[in-house]
Amino acid sequence: MIAALSEHRAGLDIAGRRLDARRAGALTDFIAEHGARGLRALGGRQAAVDLLSEQDPGLGVPALVAVLERRTEASDGA
Repeated sequence: MIAALSEHRAGLDIAGRRLDARRAGALTDFIAEHGARGLRALGGRQAAVDLLSEQDPGLGVPALVAVLERRTEASDGA
């Protein structure tokens, strides 16, 4: 039983799931604050997801939201 649980736990990607959750949370927070217009300024949902996936995996939700906000500010100035 212990061996089966250890094998199951080894197959879980807890760090990856946490990273995905932080990125999803950042996108949700960004959309709540900036709405559809903010999402369009990023180039759409997939572009936002792609941008977040390029970021340091150690960043927390507030830092990831800041990345999205900086990108929209840059696109406003373009």
